[in-house]
Amino acid sequence: MIKVNHIVRRASAVIFQHPLKTENQKLKMKCSFVLQQLTIPNLLSLLRILLLIPISILLLKNDPGQIWIIFTLILIAAGTDFLDGLLARKLNQVTDFGKILDPVADKIGIGMVAVILMIQNKIPLWFLLAIIGRDILILAGGLIIKEKKGIVLQSNKYGKWTALIITAYLIVAFLNLYVLEFLRSLLLVISIILIIISLISYSLRFLKTLNLNK
Repeated sequence: MIKVNHIVRRASAVIFQHPLKTENQKLKMKCSFVLQQLTIPNLLSLLRILLLIPISILLLKNDPGQIWIIFTLILIAAGTDFLDGLLARKLNQVTDFGKILDPVADKIGIGMVAVILMIQNKIPLWFLLAIIGRDILILAGGLIIKEKKGIVLQSNKYGKWTALIITAYLIVAFLNLYVLEFLRSLLLVISIILIIISLISYSLRFLKTLNLNK
């Protein structure tokens, strides 16, 4: 009888629980989750995205007098790309949100700069399409794995090297200096090779992860 009364009291407490209190608890949980994502590495990734605003504006103005300002901003953005992953591992702040945010920041940054440089005839259209095509395939594969396996595929070394070399190529193309013409052509070739290698690497990881526990 005592056990039955205890169950009834517990059930009544749940049924008649104050809705405002429940909503406050949900709000606190959401705020706590958001704060957990605001790690130093994730803030650096967000900073990289924010830097795209002044970089894009200055690139579109195409003012030769501001070339070194743009160059400096691009280097700072590239520096955050190096630091966010390093600090995430050193500070033990690797999160699923960070695994998504870091490569997304890379793709948005590289994509926006590449589009502007293509419009200014500083890089070929086919190279822009190669970048966008690769990113769409990798993003689609990541979404499928997340949906089917609940796993977030982190960017690997091939992806990082590809982003680094493409960034270097875009910087050289932006500077558009005759003395850098050979380096520009070399970086373009290496970029294409790495795009192919990274696609193969991600495809193998995709198939391996998809076949887990089968």
